[in-house]
Amino acid sequence: PVMVSERYSIHTVLDRKTAWVYFAVAMLLSLILLFSFSCRAYAKSPYPDGMDVFDATVWIMDDTPFVFKDESLKPGTLTAGTTVKIVAERGDDFYVRAGNYTGFVPKDVCMINLPDVMQDEMEYDITNSYSSIFKIHGEDIEGVTGEVFYPDVKLENGEFLVPLLFPVAEKLYEAEAYALSQGSTIKVYDAYRPHDVTKELYEKTLEFIGKNPEYKSYVTEGGYNLGAFLANTASNHNYGVAVDITLVDMETGEELEMQTDMHELSPLAVTSKNTYSADMLKTWMETHGFTGIVSEWWHFEIKGMKKKYATFQVKPYEDR
Repeated sequence: PVMVSERYSIHTVLDRKTAWVYFAVAMLLSLILLFSFSCRAYAKSPYPDGMDVFDATVWIMDDTPFVFKDESLKPGTLTAGTTVKIVAERGDDFYVRAGNYTGFVPKDVCMINLPDVMQDEMEYDITNSYSSIFKIHGEDIEGVTGEVFYPDVKLENGEFLVPLLFPVAEKLYEAEAYALSQGSTIKVYDAYRPHDVTKELYEKTLEFIGKNPEYKSYVTEGGYNLGAFLANTASNHNYGVAVDITLVDMETGEELEMQTDMHELSPLAVTSKNTYSADMLKTWMETHGFTGIVSEWWHFEIKGMKKKYATFQVKPYEDR
């Protein structure tokens, strides 16, 4: 009996030691997983402390009072399309540099250059600045596809000017931070679009389908019309409150699969035909305050922020 008792005690000690080892390993693995998820959600984001706007380029959407920092100068006016640089923030205003002067302008009339504040991960391909990709049923549109509509937006270094109204950019910033936490990043194909370009796109496309009835049937399938895909008056892009975007997988660098290519002007692109990835994009953007439109899986806008549509073409900032 003594021998049995001793043997039982030895096994008991060994079992307890084994259990503690398993427990320690399990705890270590749990900590590693927790750390991994934390890094994925936070450290991976390049925007942990908020949007840094210092030295960002801004375009003034409408004629706006300009309060000089030098109080001896009477307030002036910055005309629509004026390009300025941000020096600092002060409440609802930006303190900006406009040529040889500095002063204050309201944030809500400023379109900020997205690459200046979201460059590290977010991708940009403003195709309207070098070769438009608008198509109907995958086919070229004469006078539209391959044309340049924003002559000064693609810079010599290959980067783009991508203007978006600042309050909308703040929302996009939040959406991008979330996308990064999920292993994706947003890719922007279009943001601000001059009103004159919107009219030109519609008129040239309308002329094309007028000459080619088979393309008109592609556009009108299911009760749609050209106006569902291209605005014939004013687009929310003209107000700087809309973006055309997709998602890119951070690991592969490839765009996620959507039902069509970007800027497909036919019912093939409607949201009722959304792929899993298109639905995911829609959900993420709506969660962060954006609204989509049923005819374009890529188009998202913020309601209630638009002021006055603009017609000017954006240009880089130049010290004067």
